[in-house]
Amino acid sequence: MSRIQKVRRSHTSLLLLLDEPASALDLRTEADFLGGLAQLMEGRTEFIVAHRLATIRNVDRSYFLEDGAIAEQGSHDALLEARCRYYELFMRQIGAVESVSASDPST
Repeated sequence: MSRIQKVRRSHTSLLLLLDEPASALDLRTEADFLGGLAQLMEGRTEFIVAHRLATIRNVDRSYFLEDGAIAEQGSHDALLEARCRYYELFMRQIGAVESVSASDPST
């Protein structure tokens, strides 16, 4: 069963847990998937485990774990403004995406 099928089957649930939902998706497919997921989950609670921080940039609250403990928490914007570990990782990931996009015009 694909990730999208699992999400569709959960449409009656009030809670959804996603573990790396976009890890195997390219950037365009990820954006489409997350846009559809946002519509589907309106008024519901979702927990998303993700290493790719762009996947969770629109969530209400993020918890940044380090060494098994919550190191930082807040909205995406608040965590960027704090300029701590979340910020550092996000900037590294954005830099990696920009360098791939510059070398491959199809992304």
